[in-house]
Amino acid sequence: VSDGAEKKKMLEKAVAGFSEFAVGDGTTDLFIESVLGRGLANLELGETADGERDLRYVLDAKEAAADKKQKAQIALVDAYLRNNQVQKAIDGSKGFGSAGGENASALKYLRIRALVLGAKQPGAAGDRYRQEAISLMEQLRRQGGTWAQRVDAVLAAASSEDPAKWAAAGGGSFATWQLARTAVAKGDCKQAVPLLQDMLKSEDADVKPRSGDAGYLLAVCQFQAGQQ
Repeated sequence: VSDGAEKKKMLEKAVAGFSEFAVGDGTTDLFIESVLGRGLANLELGETADGERDLRYVLDAKEAAADKKQKAQIALVDAYLRNNQVQKAIDGSKGFGSAGGENASALKYLRIRALVLGAKQPGAAGDRYRQEAISLMEQLRRQGGTWAQRVDAVLAAASSEDPAKWAAAGGGSFATWQLARTAVAKGDCKQAVPLLQDMLKSEDADVKPRSGDAGYLLAVCQFQAGQQ
């Protein structure tokens, strides 16, 4: 038996097992925990409609504990993204502020990914999604570690077609700086130089602390250009 077939059999057993407990009083912890478990298992099986129904039940249940709601919301948004349901992912990832700890970070990251996809829309809607994405990236990146690395990767991928548009989306220098330093790290000084030059010309207060580093990276690019 292949690993895939074995996994499917286990997930189907899990769905059946959770269903046995998802009966009777729909307000009990056992009922809600069972519906949550069944919903997660159904998503893994690719039964998106059944999984969404169960997870939405948990989200709407007044009796559901906050951590259960957070798990349901994270799983639901992740499923929307995997199925390229961009607007559902954007709408479903609202309200991450009520989540605490790593759940809040995970939901914020999923919302960033959804907004990046939404930003491909033309016009005001795309611009609005891009601005919110940049704002959330800046917040999440402050946590450092793997979250900072994930933010950098998402921003680099999102801006590959039009760096200037993403650099201009933020209210400060965050996006410009992240894009410039990522470009230098990739050896793409053609992209980095105009971004660094814009930073050095800027009078914005939030640019000043980064101006020394921006000047250094610009000098690196100019040196490399002189060596070619």
